[in-house]
Amino acid sequence: MINKIIICLFAFVITTISVSRAQQADAGDDIYLIVPNMTATLNANAPIFPNVGMWSLLCGNGDFPDVNDPNGSYFMLDYGPNFLLWSIYDEATQTLSEDTVIVFLYDVNPPVDCDSQVEFCVAPATYNLSSAVSPSGSVLWEVISGGCTLSDANSTEVIVTNIIAGTTIIQETKTENCLTQVCFHIISVSENSVVNAGEDVLTFNCLSDELILDGSIPMYGATGMWTQLSGPALSLSDIHDPHAQILNEFIGQVQLQWQIEEAGPCSGNVAEDLVTLTAVEEDPYEPDAGQDQYVCQNSAQLQSNDESFIGFEAYWTVIQGSGQFSDSLIYNPLVTGLSAGENIIRLTMNTYCSGPLISDVSIFVMNNLMVDAGPDVTICEGEVVQLNAVANPSTGVTYNWNPSFSLSSANIANPLASPPMSTFIYTVTADWGGGCTDSDQIVITVNPNPAVWAGLDVSLCYSNDPVQLVGSPGNGGVWSGPMTTATGLFSPNSEGVFTVTYSYQNFSGCTSSDDREITVVLSGNGCPDIEGCTDPDACNYEETAQFDDGSCSYPLPDQIDCSSIQDLLDLIDNFGCITMPECAPYDLDGDGVVGVSDLIILMGAL
Repeated sequence: MINKIIICLFAFVITTISVSRAQQADAGDDIYLIVPNMTATLNANAPIFPNVGMWSLLCGNGDFPDVNDPNGSYFMLDYGPNFLLWSIYDEATQTLSEDTVIVFLYDVNPPVDCDSQVEFCVAPATYNLSSAVSPSGSVLWEVISGGCTLSDANSTEVIVTNIIAGTTIIQETKTENCLTQVCFHIISVSENSVVNAGEDVLTFNCLSDELILDGSIPMYGATGMWTQLSGPALSLSDIHDPHAQILNEFIGQVQLQWQIEEAGPCSGNVAEDLVTLTAVEEDPYEPDAGQDQYVCQNSAQLQSNDESFIGFEAYWTVIQGSGQFSDSLIYNPLVTGLSAGENIIRLTMNTYCSGPLISDVSIFVMNNLMVDAGPDVTICEGEVVQLNAVANPSTGVTYNWNPSFSLSSANIANPLASPPMSTFIYTVTADWGGGCTDSDQIVITVNPNPAVWAGLDVSLCYSNDPVQLVGSPGNGGVWSGPMTTATGLFSPNSEGVFTVTYSYQNFSGCTSSDDREITVVLSGNGCPDIEGCTDPDACNYEETAQFDDGSCSYPLPDQIDCSSIQDLLDLIDNFGCITMPECAPYDLDGDGVVGVSDLIILMGAL
């Protein structure tokens, strides 16, 4: 009897736990080899049982002694890069993760950085470039900026001639096995800058603070600087800018020096040049023809500034369209006979020092005004539609939509509308000012979405036989989701919780959908993998299990023929039954729980 108890407890304690591990592959760092060493020691991460790992060659020329060893060897058979792939699979040979490593083989030391840059003050007659490409690789040299001549675009050794001043960029493209590498070689030729302070300038005092100097641009890192030698003090926007602006008005004569000091290969060379600026008295006013106008009639009142006509010979003219002035020599004449569309009226002011100065005003006569709210629209419930009003002319117009309900904005041409379920009419009014308006309407018809139900969430037992799902409305809907056909056949052949979706489109073309959760189980709680399970929640539940073979599967107090190890195991399987009717016969101590105390009572009875 004691042996039976020990065997029973031992069977109860031993449990096999299966752990599925989602493991990330790591192929390790790239490896660089130099002849004669042609064997690389790999350094990938080991797979976690029951996963397995395997090496494969994506491109290159080499061999693996053991494709499953994460820290095995790889033998190189050619120069250049080899791309290796480390893959980790699960016990079902499904790929969990992959990673790559590059193994390089060089016949000389690998280059640290393939890019290069050199500087010259005077262009050399020749300059040599070389490529560290393997014998089986190829190289292509290209001039992508500047100017020069290459001796051979495909040779590993190239001679560069006819190098021009400035920056020349040569691109080196190396291809070895399946790897392409691009390098850039920069040749900078500085030369001494041309120093020129610009032409002497004669201007007026009112324009003197708008003068832009015209010094020559320093070359390639050289530094220029303006220095004032004589005249009224000037303020410059930037003394190092060859095109610096004079920031203050002045009257008189100023002499400036533009000096350039070379840098880089030409460092130490300095040169300068002089420029003379002369400013004389200027008249203080500028003409202003007034604000642009939009009118519905063919007449308008002009309004310039008074200063444009005080002491100057100012006058109005029509340069586009048509019109007659009540008096072209006053600042605010009435202009009539305007043409439809845009009329441009010019105010010309003759000044002593600046010559004729002009200012234009646009007067737009808006006849045949029109706004279009766009075509009528039919949408589904909950959809948002963008309105798009178009006004002609489109300049100077404002918009107002009515009603403003369910609009993102009532004062723009293209608001977003989300009307409720009904037929909605929106009216847009375009306003060009001066009492010039036009309106148009758009009708939006909102169709209802169908009421869709995918059914209640349900638990199914694991099976290879499909189950027909039924949604509402029942005809014309489409199912989607894992293990589910479009017609609603669900195959519960995988354990887990799955979400399926039922979508339906009504006669108006409006679509709705609903989700349903399906739980697929192999067995219920308490009775996994036991025939004749008495757990009503289990997939293998049997109502007559307690009376199997004419004897009890679970020992009762008045039964003496249940002293088998299987009986004990069956009772242990029911540990944890709390206030469940099917467990009541095994609650030997009457505490409402089938547990260790009931086992002790049973063992005593045995």
